[in-house]
Amino acid sequence: MTSTPNNRWTDRLFDDLVIFGLLAVVCSIILAASATEYFGAVATASKLTEELARLPDAAGQPQNTRAVLSGVIADDGEPIFQNFVTYVEESYNGGGKFTSGSTWEHESSRKKTFRVKASGGEITLANAGYVFSPRTPWTNAPVLADWDHVEARIETPPGIFERARRFRGLVAGGPVTAVGTVTPNGTFDADYLVGSSFYDMQASLRSIASGRFASVLFWLMLLSGACLALTIGIFVRRRL
Repeated sequence: MTSTPNNRWTDRLFDDLVIFGLLAVVCSIILAASATEYFGAVATASKLTEELARLPDAAGQPQNTRAVLSGVIADDGEPIFQNFVTYVEESYNGGGKFTSGSTWEHESSRKKTFRVKASGGEITLANAGYVFSPRTPWTNAPVLADWDHVEARIETPPGIFERARRFRGLVAGGPVTAVGTVTPNGTFDADYLVGSSFYDMQASLRSIASGRFASVLFWLMLLSGACLALTIGIFVRRRL
């Protein structure tokens, strides 16, 4: 029997609500998460770009001055693992029924102080309380995903009962930029570190601040928004 316009909205309504409702919820969760991280990264990168343009070089500055320390990591220190003077360990989560995708998850980190050879002389980090990359205030995610010396990464394959693992960090002789405060006796209290030159770090932050369409988060946000709109559109079309 053909449905009339009056009962089309009720035909198999429960089934459609379950199917399209679940799809809408999944799309909405992905959209909210990606939008929060995307706009958080863009806003944080914009703020950092402005701040870094005002900060002086750490060399020769009086104590308690907020500054930038940029140079290469001295090669006279003892690595704490392989060639790393500081690193994080991550495990690979391949995603599943209730996750949005594959990702590397933080497992642990080991940090220490080391000397930085800068153009104005050598400066030692005052403590190991720094973080890797500046962070977004909303999600605490790194603004610069590739904050490490990418070419020095070490990956181990998964085992029968173990996930794949990745070690990444900074190695002696590699570039490093730290932002923090000048402390007594020629030391520097770093808030965060990035394994690149100051120029390259600024270029990366400007790219993120511009909201370039090449951003993975941008496309994830766009696709999840399209998925949500399509889900709603198909549901309404089926009821008409």
